[in-house]
Amino acid sequence: MTQVTVRLYKQGDKVWRDFKAELRKRYKNAVKLDISESEAFSKIEKQAFNNLIVVSKESDCRETCGRRC
Repeated sequence: MTQVTVRLYKQGDKVWRDFKAELRKRYKNAVKLDISESEAFSKIEKQAFNNLIVVSKESDCRETCGRRC
């Protein structure tokens, strides 16, 4: 899997910045990410999200090589 860096992710009133996650699937305007290994999310948050989040490409998601997702 490809590791990506997400600059900004908002869910409700919480905001996560500059975290890494594994790319699972690409969509036209979004990507599905596996956050199970990410240190930015707590264990409870990972369970609530089922270890997966969908991030808009407008959230400035970048692969480790610097290319946009």
